[in-house]
Amino acid sequence: MNVGNSVRKAIDDWERGETDAAMSHACNAVDGTAKKVYPSLGSNARFTRLLRDNYAILGPLGMPGINLVERALRSKLNGRKPQAGSRT
Repeated sequence: MNVGNSVRKAIDDWERGETDAAMSHACNAVDGTAKKVYPSLGSNARFTRLLRDNYAILGPLGMPGINLVERALRSKLNGRKPQAGSRT
């Protein structure tokens, strides 16, 4: 699936109130874009880098009133990913 289709599906799901599905498609769109911008990076690194490199855009659109450039969380999770179905 291409980035445009992921964005369209995210919007459609969001409008139907299917927030989990919408977030999944939105993340696919971000990763697809990141893969084009940073083709040599792995999935986690490129996804994170694209978001962090674009805080100036993401903040006003996704979190109005919060200055992500100044207040960005730059913590690492020590490479540990939560297991499927866990609540951590």
